[in-house]
Amino acid sequence: MKSRKRKRMWYVCLAAFVAVCMITSFVRANQTEYTTREVVVQEGDTLWGIWEEVGHGRADKWIAEVRSINNMETADLQPYDRLTVPVVKGE
Repeated sequence: MKSRKRKRMWYVCLAAFVAVCMITSFVRANQTEYTTREVVVQEGDTLWGIWEEVGHGRADKWIAEVRSINNMETADLQPYDRLTVPVVKGE
């Protein structure tokens, strides 16, 4: 009886180990490296428009990140503002 329980426990541990390895591998394969870049705001620019040019991922999350990085209370931009924006490394 103990032998079956031990064998079952060994299989459960092996399955858990394989699952963790697969999840870790998947997460690492889907990680994207980011860096920042400075953008000078031009007349008529919006955060949405800047996202279309240099952004990545979901616009709402990217815009929230830009506002956080630049300590912006609103999304209003003025010409010649300098914004630090996240971009995918190598692009």
